[in-house]
Amino acid sequence: MLSRSGFIRALIRTHRPSWPVGTHYGTGNKERDVRRKRRSNGNEALFGNLSYNVTEPELKDVFGENGRNVKEVKVVLDRDTGRPRGFAFVEMTTERGAAQAIETLNGREVQGRPINVSEAREARPA
Repeated sequence: MLSRSGFIRALIRTHRPSWPVGTHYGTGNKERDVRRKRRSNGNEALFGNLSYNVTEPELKDVFGENGRNVKEVKVVLDRDTGRPRGFAFVEMTTERGAAQAIETLNGREVQGRPINVSEAREARPA
């Protein structure tokens, strides 16, 4: 006869989730759920090679130069340490504004580092 803890371990080992493994929808963390479900619509740019000291307001200022309208800036943080991981997503109000920003800002120095800017693509399935 299995003990209660043995039964629970056996149940966990044999349970097959009804959703694809690796997704975190419905975790109770609304912000994470929204970020996971978000898909690129052509208005988003991916910033790479960022300094670990860069902040969202600094990126918003850089991207908003020349009258471009920035809708949202999201610096991606390490889930364990809470420190920036060196890249960010920027959503513009128009596709044209995103294309102009990608063209003019790719290779520009921000906090002493040349940044890589490209169009954000939908994440590949795990």
